[in-house]
Amino acid sequence: MPYKRAVYQRLAEQVHARGLTAAWIRRARPYTVGIYRPRRGAEEDAVWAWLEPAPVARGAQSDEWFIYTNEEGYNRSLGLMPDDAPSVWLV
Repeated sequence: MPYKRAVYQRLAEQVHARGLTAAWIRRARPYTVGIYRPRRGAEEDAVWAWLEPAPVARGAQSDEWFIYTNEEGYNRSLGLMPDDAPSVWLV
């Protein structure tokens, strides 16, 4: 599904206000991509710089759920393609 800035902003605001819930995951699913957590290293650090931990419903930060915050890394035709980390492109 193509990236929609307004939908992203609304979902990001909701997860920060209420935390990660099953209902939020269902709403966000059409707009998400799953990635393996990148290793730490030169190219992969470029991806980590844009990963923001998603708070879970109980208020704690998750080490499993992240929001990728660089909208420049999303190609409408090809999917998630961080310019500065081609080894982690996901299509």
